[in-house]
Amino acid sequence: MLGLVGALVGWRIAGAGGAASSETSAGVAAARARATAVVLSEVAVARTMEGWLDYERARRRAAALEAAGYPTTALRDSTRAAGHYLLVEDDYLDPEGQFDPERMRVARLAEAASREDHDTARHFALADIEHARIRQLTGAGILLTGSLPLLTIAEVTRGRLRRLGVLAGVGLFGAGLLLAVLAWT
Repeated sequence: MLGLVGALVGWRIAGAGGAASSETSAGVAAARARATAVVLSEVAVARTMEGWLDYERARRRAAALEAAGYPTTALRDSTRAAGHYLLVEDDYLDPEGQFDPERMRVARLAEAASREDHDTARHFALADIEHARIRQLTGAGILLTGSLPLLTIAEVTRGRLRRLGVLAGVGLFGAGLLLAVLAWT
């Protein structure tokens, strides 16, 4: 009986270890995916910011040249402004035409999170639950193992020592079995 219960506890420890490892790996993968999304978002924000700043600079220079009476040079800068505007993702311009980098970051990260798992907390919480189960089952295994010498003493002795060995061995076995059952669920 003790061997069977010990084997079941060992099997359950191995299963919990596999589940904990899988959840930890999934948590690391989610963290890596989120970090990649943050970097790619920052690249897109920087590219759009650069395009918008170049557009604004060329547009303002064209307006100033036009006002100063240099229409040909102003047209050149207006053309440059139009070229730079092609790099601007205008979804992230506010009503005044100003670029909103934070809105772009939030949108990019939300889009990435809708495509892939970024929830590290959930995976690591599940891994922690499995690690706690492993600790509890290991404690149950120790109690079950501790009952073996006491039950052996009870088997080879007589009298009071036998009763003491049976009581202590059965008590440890029962406590280990109870702890294993509680950890199982």
